[in-house]
Parts: sequence; C-alpha cells; structure tokens
Amino acid sequence: MSGPRGAIDTILERFPALRPLLKRRAGLLSGGEQQMLALVGALASGPRLIMTPTAWPPA
Repeated sequence: MSGPRGAIDTILERFPALRPLLKRRAGLLSGGEQQMLALVGALASGPRLIMTPTAWPPA
C-alpha cells in the first residue's frame, strides 16, 4: 500500500461488496454493511491485531 489511495484500493480488493456502496452515506447502510465499514476502517490503519466483540466472519 502506498498512501491513502493504495490503502483504499487494497481494501476494496478484499471487500468487493463495498465498491457499489462508495457513494452512499454511511447512515443509509444496513447494519451488516456498517459493520463491514467499521472493520475496513480499522484495517486501513494497518493494525497488527483487531479485536471484535463477535466472531468474524459472521456465521
């Protein structure tokens, strides 16, 4: 990844379902879409560990 654009491209490769949602306001996303967006936001910062209150991916 190189810079913010590279991070976004990499994340969209991992979560292709987000691409059609890019133009939508976050408040209009479904609960599952909002959870995916939150996880993507966490991944964008390049963490070594992410802890979630529920199992991922959801069953």
